[in-house]
Parts: sequence; structure tokens; C-alpha cells
Amino acid sequence: MSLLILIGLASFRATESKILVFTRPGGSEATRLAHLQLLQQVSADRKIIIDTTSNGARITEDSLKQYKAIVFLHSAVDGLDTRQQADLERYIQAGGALMALNAATDTVRNWPWYSTLNQSRLKAAKTPYQAKYDGGRVFFAQLDANFSPKNIEKILAKGLKFSTAEKDLDYRKATTQRVPESNRFVTEVLETYMYEPMEMVIFKDGRVLYLERRGNVKLYDPKKRKSRVIANFDVSITGNYEDGMLGVALDPNYEQNHWIYINYSPAGNVPKQNVSRFEMIGDSLIKSSEKIVLEIPTQRETCCHSGGHLEFGPNGNLYISSGDNTSSKESDGFTPIDERPGRMPFDAQKSSGNTNSLTGKIMRIHPEPDGSYTIPKGNLFAPGTPNTRPEIYLMGTRNAFRFTVDKKNGYVYWGDVGPDGGKGSERGPQSYDEWNQARKAGNFGWPYFVGNNFAYADFDFATNKVGAKFDPNKPENHSPNNTGLNTLPPAQKPMIWYPYGDSKEFPILGKGSRSA
Repeated sequence: MSLLILIGLASFRATESKILVFTRPGGSEATRLAHLQLLQQVSADRKIIIDTTSNGARITEDSLKQYKAIVFLHSAVDGLDTRQQADLERYIQAGGALMALNAATDTVRNWPWYSTLNQSRLKAAKTPYQAKYDGGRVFFAQLDANFSPKNIEKILAKGLKFSTAEKDLDYRKATTQRVPESNRFVTEVLETYMYEPMEMVIFKDGRVLYLERRGNVKLYDPKKRKSRVIANFDVSITGNYEDGMLGVALDPNYEQNHWIYINYSPAGNVPKQNVSRFEMIGDSLIKSSEKIVLEIPTQRETCCHSGGHLEFGPNGNLYISSGDNTSSKESDGFTPIDERPGRMPFDAQKSSGNTNSLTGKIMRIHPEPDGSYTIPKGNLFAPGTPNTRPEIYLMGTRNAFRFTVDKKNGYVYWGDVGPDGGKGSERGPQSYDEWNQARKAGNFGWPYFVGNNFAYADFDFATNKVGAKFDPNKPENHSPNNTGLNTLPPAQKPMIWYPYGDSKEFPILGKGSRSA
């Protein structure tokens, strides 16, 4: 008799299914609890065991392996952190199932895998929605509060049948990489005293070379576990007090040629930035080997925005950022387009909006062995175009202090901090910070537009007269400080934009201080 009971129990366990239900209080608690009770009832009728949790820590690979499906009940699927997202993707790819019951939103941020799934659901325009997706199964349903319990039971039964039908999970089919746990990373302090550090490069042997804005070039030696000054530059740090030592990059073939590039503001009567190439021998930076690759004319009458980042991208092309070299402290938080005589430092139309200026730009050049450079194909203006500079890849930036270049496709990403205006008026919008993506050469709008191409008005600083708004499809630059084209390329929109307060478009960003 005991043997028969054991055989029967083993047979039941071999065929039983388990699901994990993730649900948290929120919204109508009575409705949530009623739906949970119906789900438990329908599951029990089908001999499906339910584990219920409100703890996101349960959504990990080791936990999910136990279940035929995971059910999000009245809790948004896209509320997971990066590690949980990756583990859920792998679970689906291994053959698992996702049920979302009153748990889907129309907009998904910062999760491409789920965003693609969500778009497919929305395009189908039906509920319940069920489909095979990325190796697994998905089931979405919106349980209306007016539905009868019988109708809801029918929907739940359909979802459970579809979600628990497949065989065991096979994680060999998972393609998403797992995200390491944070406790697997160790922080090691290399240096504690640095005076206005700006940029650094890391050599293959672990040495770290970094710049201090006021002129020092320092080298950290991992064997001695300390830094020392290996060179000092005489740089300008007054007037535009954001000038100085700005950017550094290693040549892509550094191991063979030992070339290093530095972007700095040389002291002297000529306001400019130099992008120069130097030779590095052992631990020594040979200053006498300098070859000035590119000179960027600037103004040093007043602050601000020097940019200065250097980064190599695909095909050995060097990308260089420069700020708009303009003070916005006397524009009431709006765009600095002061055209009055003697106010050139307060007019960004001379720089960001000027096709013949290298300031307010991200440039792209190809350094040559002799210290010169050539222009890659695809920059914003072809060589020889009147009143333009062929080095310009992106114009209309305010201060791309740092950017990054995708080494595979050449896409450029950067943040741009907006001016200080907290409220909009007839002169233009409130201020926005931006995250930008450039897949090709283009004009990104400053100083005529901010945020999602929100237009400023053509304000006359002499008369305080508010003119017409600028047109993002055909921006016009008629400033007396402009040396370039009058008609500019159309303004491109940013990838993300947000103000001091709540962002309607990107609510996940919250509110408060802004920092691109």
C-alpha cells in the first residue's frame, strides 16, 4: 500500500506545473486581490502550484528555473532593474512563459527587448494577446473591473493553458548575457589627491595618464602605486576659466607608434585650442615632439564652454568636441544671441550656429602620419563648400564636454546641458538638458532650439523686442558675428530631453537637478 502511494505521488510530481506570481499593492487593492484569488482558484483546478511574491529579488535565473511561467499581476513588467531584465529575457529564450495581467504599459523606456515585444502587442490591437516570442511564450490581458468573474476565469484559463504547455526549460538556447551581481566588483582607490582632473587614458600595462586642467600631465604607476608629474603645459585658465588641459587620447596604433593626442588651451595672446600629437617614450611625454594637428580659434574675454574631449572612432578617425565659447549669464536663462556691438562673447550664433567656426561643434578628422589630417567622407560640409569648415561633423552643440563613439557603427552619443531658465515665456521654452545620438552628420539646433526642437524667439537685446520663433526646418543665422552660411541645415531632435521638473515624455528620470 505504501509503495502504491509513493508511486502515485511521484507520478503527480512529474506532471505538476509551478508558476511564480509577482504582484504588489497599488491602485485598486480590492480588484487586485480579487484577481489574485481567481488566479489561485483557476490554477488549483488545473493542478498548477502558485508561488506568490512581491519581492523583486525572486526574479533571478536560479529562481525562475523552477517555474513554467511568471505572472505579473497588477505590477508593471518594465519595473525590473537591469539584472532582472536580463534574467527574464534568458528565461523566455530558454522556453519559459510570461503572463502580464493588468501589468503592461503603452510606453517602455530603457529596455529594447521588452519594447520590441510591447510594440508587437500594441500593433496586434487585441486582448488577450498571446504569441510565441524569442523562444518562449507571452500572454497579455487587461482584466476590466466590469468583467464578470466567469469571464475573467475564462481568460485566466486560456492564459495558463498557453503558458504552461511547453516542455522543460533549455538554457542552452538563451542568448542574452547575464548581468554580474554588484558584489562581484571591487573598488580600488588609485589616487586621492588630484587638482581639477579632466581626462585620462589607460595603457595596456595598467599605467594611467591623466590631465589636470591647470597644466599638469600625471602618470600613475601600478607597480609603485603612486602618481607623478611627467609634463607641465603653460595653459590659459583666465578669461574663459573653463580653458586649460582639456582632452587626451591614445592613437589607435599606439603600441607601434607611441603617439598620444592632447587638446589644450596654450597661454599667449592668441586665443585658441590646440589639438596636438606627442610622442610617448617609456614614462616620458616628449613635449619637443609636438605636432599641432588642428587649431581651434576661440575667445577668452569671458567664460564659458570649452568642450575639449578627444576620441578615436572607426577607421582611425579622430572626433573632437568644442563648446559654444559663449556666456549665457546675461540672457535671463534663455538663448544667448546678443547681437549688440561689442557683445560677441555673448552671442552663440558666432559659434554653434556658425558653419564657418569650429566652436560649438563635434569635429571629425583623419590624422595622417606627417601630423596633418584629411577629411573623412560624410562630414557635414564637403571640402570647398564656401563659408564652411569641412572638419565639422556635428554643429549646433552647446558644450559636448564628453561624448562617446560606437566603435562598430560610428554613432556619436553626448549630453548637452541647457541654460538656466526654469520657466518658459514668449522668448522661448524653459531649459532642457539633452541626450543626443548622431547616426550621421547634422545640425543639433543650438542656439536656436533646445529639447525636442522647442524654438526660441529672435530676441533683440537692444530694444527688448521679441521677434518670430526660429524654424527648425530652416534655421536662419543673420547675426553680425556669423561668418558662415545664413541658411543652416535642419535641426535634428535629441534622443532624450528633460527639464528641472517632471518629464512627461521620460517620467523615469524623475525631477530635480539636471545633469547631462
